[in-house]
Amino acid sequence: MYGLADLAGRGVAVESKAKAALREVIIVSLREDWSIAKLGLLTCLFGQLGNSKILVEFATGELFHEIGVWSEIEPFLVEIAANLHADPKMRLWALDGFVFNNLREGAVEPARSRIDEMLTLVEQRMPATSTHMRVFHYNWALAHFKLGDNTSAVA
Repeated sequence: MYGLADLAGRGVAVESKAKAALREVIIVSLREDWSIAKLGLLTCLFGQLGNSKILVEFATGELFHEIGVWSEIEPFLVEIAANLHADPKMRLWALDGFVFNNLREGAVEPARSRIDEMLTLVEQRMPATSTHMRVFHYNWALAHFKLGDNTSAVA
């Protein structure tokens, strides 16, 4: 606590540099001696340092949901998904992570809402590349399948 307060008092640049160094130490340490606590701390550091791409990758991987780091990832994804100035691809993948988690938990309505956000984002801000549309169609079909609407799922 005191160390963090001291870093904050030294300015953003010093604090970011220290957190980046800590991130690298934790990455090496995880390879030598894996623990969920280290992974949770690393996840928070990724978020604090603005490493959104890795957080989005975590959010769309089932393993990270199963080992329980979603609670560390979620606040950063909320920020990424809501940031209208963020890279549209990152926003799309952040929303995809939410949809994945919503469907995993059986929360169909939030998933449906986020899929609609994804569609709007694709239509307004991004080129409809095959990768983006594949993600969208997969989530759309899965959401409808989970709702029991097989006709829409295969359409």
